[in-house]
Amino acid sequence: MTATPDPYREWDAAYVLGSLSPRDRRAFEQHLATCAACREAVAELAGMPGILGVLTAAHADALVDGARTAEPAAPCGRAG
Repeated sequence: MTATPDPYREWDAAYVLGSLSPRDRRAFEQHLATCAACREAVAELAGMPGILGVLTAAHADALVDGARTAEPAAPCGRAG
């Protein structure tokens, strides 16, 4: 027997960042009361607004530039 997919499973980030409409927010909060997986996902993202709040444009650019220029890690943690 396969479980029904959770229609709210991708709402965690939008909820944490305050992007849901008031109606969707209420629906998601009701869902959170009964769904441990979604509560855990929200808990994992809970600090993100604070982190984003202190991230400057220069820091964000450096992160993106670093991701573009970084060399791939060696397999199994071995230096190559």
